[in-house]
Amino acid sequence: MSSDLRLLHVGSEEVTGISIQFPNGEELAFGKEFPDWMATDGSRGMRVSPGMASELTGNLSRFIAHGVLDTTKEAQTALGLTLERGIQVSILYEGGAAEHFFLGIIDSVSQTTYLRFRDQEEVYVISSAPTMAFRRPFDYYRDRSFFLLPSLMDLDSLHYAYPVDSLELRLVRQEAGWLVWAGREALLDSAAISLLWTGINDFPPPGFADDFDEFSAASLPQRQLTVWRRGGGIPQSLTCYFRKNHPMPFVWASSEHAHEFFASDSSGVFRVVMSRLDSLAEAIRLPGQE
Repeated sequence: MSSDLRLLHVGSEEVTGISIQFPNGEELAFGKEFPDWMATDGSRGMRVSPGMASELTGNLSRFIAHGVLDTTKEAQTALGLTLERGIQVSILYEGGAAEHFFLGIIDSVSQTTYLRFRDQEEVYVISSAPTMAFRRPFDYYRDRSFFLLPSLMDLDSLHYAYPVDSLELRLVRQEAGWLVWAGREALLDSAAISLLWTGINDFPPPGFADDFDEFSAASLPQRQLTVWRRGGGIPQSLTCYFRKNHPMPFVWASSEHAHEFFASDSSGVFRVVMSRLDSLAEAIRLPGQE
């Protein structure tokens, strides 16, 4: 080739959908539902953040051929450009137009890969970098932000409840510090609350709980944390369900991600968040109070 060639017709029509099928049978479908994008793997669905969607659409203009290979069927198989070995990608455009192609193996030395349109024999050599977004599994695109707490400066009050043990805790901002109620009142200074809040904010997000039956949630023991910001507004809530006889017994749901459920064991996020609040409530309660 005398010059580089842009392979896809991006820019002439708006991309409205992307389908990716892996050799192992996994298939991802991304569809634009203005102004957002949705994604599914056939059994799970989710909303995709604009940043994640742009990783796909924004890289299409970088599919530029730096060379063309005249290959045999056997060579196409070796390069990962067949139904059995290739990643099949379909790009759908406004108006019904579409482009279909295979992405092949990556040459780690030259950092290149191979592209072949579904009904063509030519094999194009392109940079592997812009194709990486099309090689990732479904979970990569899922939002892992979990539960974003406000800064302590923006916190007005915190309410924590575990009805099974009749455990209730409230933290309310006061001029002289923080009024803490857990059966009786106590005033904690800002340093003590700051230490608690720093620990809670430092938790890692747990993994996804795709096997959780949300319709059974109402019957499960649950802890709930509700956070109010200064100046009012809608509070944020975090709910932790407990399911017995499960390797990851704690299931988490937040008001920020109402349709995503996360799972953890008794360490990690549970120890950092709920156990800290349990301990604080027990320390404030009168001795012997249940």
